[in-house]
Amino acid sequence: MAFAYDIMEVEYQVLPVFSTPIGVLKVNEDLSHLNSGSDDTKLLNSFPKEKDILMSYFNYYKNNILRLENQDFELTTSWLTNFGPGEDSGEYHYHGNSLYSCVFYFDSFTSDEGGEIEFKHPHESLFELKPCTEINLYNASEVRINPEKNMLVIFPSRLYHKILTNRSSRTRNSLAFNIFPVGIFGGLDSEINLKVDKP
Repeated sequence: MAFAYDIMEVEYQVLPVFSTPIGVLKVNEDLSHLNSGSDDTKLLNSFPKEKDILMSYFNYYKNNILRLENQDFELTTSWLTNFGPGEDSGEYHYHGNSLYSCVFYFDSFTSDEGGEIEFKHPHESLFELKPCTEINLYNASEVRINPEKNMLVIFPSRLYHKILTNRSSRTRNSLAFNIFPVGIFGGLDSEINLKVDKP
């Protein structure tokens, strides 16, 4: 005989331990002039002021949110991505030889227009359970972020992601860049002093 007991109210707490943080910051400065269509992978080296601006936002995030005040970072590569109507990035990918990756958006796109960046859960389950009754940050297998004008998204480079289909009639442009730790980090037998060349 089945027995059911109805619990009306339970006091609980969910601890987001070992989560994968994705920073979403609003950039106040106008950087629209960077949207020039270049395929250079060192784009921001030609724009030192703008590079400093974007690094200041990353440094705010790593110092105040991640609490990595004692670690220095350098921007290594930077490039523009342009997806015309009907285009997407294809399969999920990650950025190698980098610790953090960032995307800056020049324009806003609604969910109807597409072009979202989609992140894949880094720890896939070995079991296929029945669908959840409600998707939230604790059970989602993917998370999508819609582009918004002057939005900067910061995420661990190892996180698989892709750009979904641009369903609008305009081109979806963004600026992407990678960041790597420099200087002395680690300790004892794992200490390293690393410098990133600036070509």
